[in-house]
Amino acid sequence: MVRILKDFIILSIYIMASINGLVDISATSVKNSGQFYLGNNLDPGTAGQVIVSTGSQQPAEWGTNSATLPNALTMGTNLSLTSGNSSFDGAIADTIDSLPPNCFYNGSEYQLAFNQGIFMPNDDNVYYNIAVEDDSSTYIHGRVKAMTSSLELVGFITIPNGWRATKGLLSLVNSLGASITRTTRYQNVRTWGGMGYTTLGYGGTNTVTTLGTTMDGAVDRVLMLQVYTTNSPYIDFVGGGYITLEKI
Repeated sequence: MVRILKDFIILSIYIMASINGLVDISATSVKNSGQFYLGNNLDPGTAGQVIVSTGSQQPAEWGTNSATLPNALTMGTNLSLTSGNSSFDGAIADTIDSLPPNCFYNGSEYQLAFNQGIFMPNDDNVYYNIAVEDDSSTYIHGRVKAMTSSLELVGFITIPNGWRATKGLLSLVNSLGASITRTTRYQNVRTWGGMGYTTLGYGGTNTVTTLGTTMDGAVDRVLMLQVYTTNSPYIDFVGGGYITLEKI
């Protein structure tokens, strides 16, 4: 159709039929009052689908959103992913978790750190003294030492909500810094609202103890760690350690 308006010629072209195949269109803008089709039939896709390319010189189609981020999101301090991955690129659904205070990830497991300041003497001895060594010794400076023989030290460690205690380790050395093996005992004890306790397992200092019974974090429970020390023939110097945690 051709219309003449004054000195200008306006050419209007109407395409009445559909076109199959690839066609180049050069335009500064496209105004569409109808619908764009993927294929010859109207196909709105399904919920969650996206338009994806099938390759160079190939038509687009509906597909699953499986795109990954060109630069993966990495986890900052005290953050982790439920999957255990160290980064998120969109390939799978995941959840960002924050680590509890004093919890560290060493690349294979989560470790809840504790220090020697948690310990106090039990009530089985006439003498209940413990002290902190501060003589600037290379081996034992800052450690807790038993001031009497056969003194049992007891410490309490709160297991975070949503986590499970599975293992434990406690450091103990003599005055020369050599590792000494002493018996340790792990227990699940109540803090309020009830009675009773559960022995989780026995082990030895300086080695990882796998708990025979695991312990989940709870508002009325605390992990009690007991170590049987001595000051003969050498004084025991107790340090800190960690509890291995798993997410529930």
